[in-house]
Amino acid sequence: MVVNRPPLRFSTRMCMALLVLMAFLVLHLQRINLPISITCMINKTVSYEANPKQITLLLKRKQYHWSESNQQLLLGAYWAGYIFTQIPVTMTLWSQWAVPEERGTLISIGYCGTHLGTAITMFIGGILCRFITSGWLYLFLSSSLFGFLWCLLWYWKAADSPLEHKTISDKEKQYISAGAGIMNRRKTNQNIPWKKMLASKPLIALISTDVLNLFGFFFFTSNLGKIMVEVHQIPVIYTGIIAAAGFLCTWFTALFSGIIADKFVRKGIMSITNTRKLSNSITSFGPCLCMISFYFCDEKQKVLSILTILTYLACSGFGYGSGYVVNFNDIIPMYSGFVFGIVNTFSSLAGVWGNMIAAIVLKESTLSNWRPLFILFSIVYFLAGVVYLPWGSALPEKWAEFPANAPNDEEVPMQDVNLNEVHA
Repeated sequence: MVVNRPPLRFSTRMCMALLVLMAFLVLHLQRINLPISITCMINKTVSYEANPKQITLLLKRKQYHWSESNQQLLLGAYWAGYIFTQIPVTMTLWSQWAVPEERGTLISIGYCGTHLGTAITMFIGGILCRFITSGWLYLFLSSSLFGFLWCLLWYWKAADSPLEHKTISDKEKQYISAGAGIMNRRKTNQNIPWKKMLASKPLIALISTDVLNLFGFFFFTSNLGKIMVEVHQIPVIYTGIIAAAGFLCTWFTALFSGIIADKFVRKGIMSITNTRKLSNSITSFGPCLCMISFYFCDEKQKVLSILTILTYLACSGFGYGSGYVVNFNDIIPMYSGFVFGIVNTFSSLAGVWGNMIAAIVLKESTLSNWRPLFILFSIVYFLAGVVYLPWGSALPEKWAEFPANAPNDEEVPMQDVNLNEVHA
């Protein structure tokens, strides 16, 4: 029995990718509202010696007097809470829904929601802060409302696997089930192969580049608004537009790097491993150079600073579309969700550490105080790129593949499925 590849357009697996996209979009509407809102919540002129009338006025306008260290602790508090909610749903979901030849495309579509949500939040947040008194309050309320609406849609249309989906066609179900190997999976109580994981050079290289990249990305996502307003002295209304444009660049590179990488693999132009190495190099060494550029950008070099921000965010998208984020499902498909949750915990800790370091270094938000941080993160990004090149891989580890050929008369044999797989 040969199962031909059903078109991706208008398919159930595309519907799942769009639902994941909306999930990340809503998540980042809620995640990024404080980093953009804090630029208009802080009153820079108030002092503790202000008279009672001034204090009353400030409270009515919902503005606050927080020191630089307090602001960094608030921005880092998100990542502290994020540590305790690491439920690796998305990676586990794609291990059920994505066949190898479509993995980059589907995952990149889903993760594009992170950058679209960030772009929308930055753009709307800048406008609300500029034109509406206490406009940041409406940003918090609206993002919460969208979260409830998305939950209803997810419960209505989503399913854990093709085998559990109510409206998927039999042809598409067989194609995904055979291609992803889920027809042959049996629920077993297996021990986690910790020793093999710790001895796996490709996995250690992947974890290292993931944590180091997200260390930088989380920190600068949290502080991008502050850098533009306080270091480069760009008006708040323009910071929202610039940040939105930057994250649209991230969205574009994340989406199309995944699609192009899959096309290169299908046509035999590049192996999966080489596409992952290329993407991880761009997403690491590009931001490394941007940190050096930030070091020299002052308030008089606004054009250079804006171009650097756009370049930084564009390069960051490659990791999501065809780099380290996708790579977990390549090399450890059986444990991808579990390991990704652990790694994301360390990445979140790095987000907290970044803001704590900034709270110590930044006595006030000036370029001279920011420069040590730019040097630090240029080194971080350089190490993220260097560690992956010699040891990175997209070949699945034998001990991390799903058990195959479980006895079942109704199985679709893997050798009869026309997947046109190209190995690294």
